[in-house]
Amino acid sequence: MKAIIIAVTGGVGAGKTTVCKMIEEMGFKGINADKINHQLLAKKNIVQKIVEVFDKTVLDNNQNLNINSLSNLVFSNKENLSKLTNILYPEIKAELSKQIKLLLNSGNKQIIIEAPTLYEANCQDLADFTITVEADSDKKNERTHAQRNWEDGESNKREQFLIGSEQRAKMADAIIVNNSNKLSLENQVNEIIKTIVQNQRF
Repeated sequence: MKAIIIAVTGGVGAGKTTVCKMIEEMGFKGINADKINHQLLAKKNIVQKIVEVFDKTVLDNNQNLNINSLSNLVFSNKENLSKLTNILYPEIKAELSKQIKLLLNSGNKQIIIEAPTLYEANCQDLADFTITVEADSDKKNERTHAQRNWEDGESNKREQFLIGSEQRAKMADAIIVNNSNKLSLENQVNEIIKTIVQNQRF
């Protein structure tokens, strides 16, 4: 069977993780770019590079990276965000590529990648098919407030520093709109995956 690699991206709070879990339940092996990002932020060589750019104000009392301080810096200034992503994005892409190869070499032919910054990090070429998950602003605010305890408007604020929903929709092979209930979401996911698996193309 030919390998199928799907990448899922989308808006902040749109439901990417939920979609990926549904696809994993169909037998796909998952890779999470966010987890890779968090692992990188705990590596000494990466922390050192970040400190060289932003100074020691991004460290806590234990000399570990203070994620909240770093987030405040980069999500209030596009230049700061660019400095951080110049460090992280190449590392994320390299690790994604490595994990894909490991899964393929282990005999896994169906792989799903959850990548919130898929296009920003130029990782779309790692996948055969790309899906973007989108939702209305009020839905995203509601979810991020409930799931992450973010203040109202925080998801919109962060999205201003990412590729917009219209651009993602143009770049993706398929679009999932997550404004309704779980059944509606499942139906969309099932239809898209069925099309990919059966035809291995759109």
